[in-house]
Amino acid sequence: MFDNLKVRFVPFTQDISVGTYRIWIKDYCSYMQQNGVDAKIIPAQNIEQAFKDADVIILGKGGDPYYLSICQYGKKNYPQTIVGTITPPSTLKGVPFDFVMAGSPEEADSLSFHKNTIINAHIESLYYTRKPRTHHEKDFLIIGVHGWSPHLSSFVPHLKSALEEFEKEQDFELRIFCENKNFVWNTGRPDIKNITFHKWEHST
Repeated sequence: MFDNLKVRFVPFTQDISVGTYRIWIKDYCSYMQQNGVDAKIIPAQNIEQAFKDADVIILGKGGDPYYLSICQYGKKNYPQTIVGTITPPSTLKGVPFDFVMAGSPEEADSLSFHKNTIINAHIESLYYTRKPRTHHEKDFLIIGVHGWSPHLSSFVPHLKSALEEFEKEQDFELRIFCENKNFVWNTGRPDIKNITFHKWEHST
């Protein structure tokens, strides 16, 4: 079915610690290859090469200053090539993507002004062979949060207030795993005693 389809993933970083590269580029490219798609990863600096050999271009996250010029280049020189991207900021408008990919219904709603929004949510390959952890009742809990540090501002209003109320009943540590263990968290930070930051790595 997909034997002749050529998909080129074009990342702006190939840092394996960056979730949007690891999950949306590396994992999806591998998944497509396993299902008969001619899928390859071509770095953004080789964008012209990608267009020469693609039916579909999927741009990685982080190319905000370049998305418009890339789409315009594609429409002018390769009008049959479909160009999309991965979870662009909802504030980024005026870029003629043929589709955008979102990781949740909520994110898809925030991107609904694009003409085609595709929801793709999956468990990343890093955890395919991990056994589920068995939890037991305990006096002290660790609540883990893993993600990009700017997303912590989304703790306002509900999660922030919920954690503050929960602390009145239960001792716990809010353990943040993100790209910067020295991140200064202001917006959304709950007023609770125990918050620690850790840099996310494969061994974490």
